[in-house]
Amino acid sequence: MLAGAHLACPFTSAGEANLPPHVARLIKLKEPEIDVGEAALVLAKDVRPSIDLPYYLAQLRDLADRAISLAMGSRDPEVQIRALNTVLFFQENYRYDPAPNALDNTAHHFLDTILDTKLGVCITLPMLYIAVAQRAGYPIYPVHAPDHFFARYRGLSFARGNVECTARGKFQSDEDYIRRFAVSKKGLESGAYMRTLKNREYLSDLLQLTAGSLGKDRTQQKFDYWLAALELNPQHALGHDQFARLCEQQAGLPANKADAAGWKSYAAQYAKKARELGYVSREEVMESRKMMKGRE
Repeated sequence: MLAGAHLACPFTSAGEANLPPHVARLIKLKEPEIDVGEAALVLAKDVRPSIDLPYYLAQLRDLADRAISLAMGSRDPEVQIRALNTVLFFQENYRYDPAPNALDNTAHHFLDTILDTKLGVCITLPMLYIAVAQRAGYPIYPVHAPDHFFARYRGLSFARGNVECTARGKFQSDEDYIRRFAVSKKGLESGAYMRTLKNREYLSDLLQLTAGSLGKDRTQQKFDYWLAALELNPQHALGHDQFARLCEQQAGLPANKADAAGWKSYAAQYAKKARELGYVSREEVMESRKMMKGRE
């Protein structure tokens, strides 16, 4: 059973998530036991059950082995990062999808699809990078910025340790991210943004991505996944905001007319929590960038 850190929600009795066995197993894993690539693929099977798990795991292993070979056993973090960048972004040409709707294309939210198409966004490119890095034994973990993910080599100074996967592994400083993505002071202080995540906390993102792709016939499962996700990472500002929107949608459904006030109350609680964590929306990021361009 999870620790019950989330706010109460009328969709699950006593706030307990009724999770299927494969998800319950993932959540019970201790930090060193979590395989990011395998977890991402196992959860993707909830949306596409036909996924050939051994096939994709073998691809990740091959990419990691090639990076290890290219690094020639070096323990220098920058050599390891350059090896990963070379294999993923230059030899294999994994790249950012420039299509206008790419960020909202749920096909770009899963590891198997980026392995198939070699196209991704700021969600899946770091997911791939981290899954391969973990297999290579490199300590690289995800980091949240508003409406964005990037990777970080734990142990390096942030000026050289941040890896921008949408720009072929370019190094970027914390200051650059804070400025470009309008990171709020609250977001920094709460740990919602710019904090190196543990793999266990990253399961929160994988669960949310899966929940967002579940159909209307699986609404109970969607809510269970989301509540479990927010328990795994209570500092997930975007997660609280999106869950608030999900509750608001429930309030507007004819089937929930009698409980609409309750749903709106829960939506307000999660929206408030998102604000307390310093949540910054995609619209605020875009507006900040417009203002920056205007000053140039």
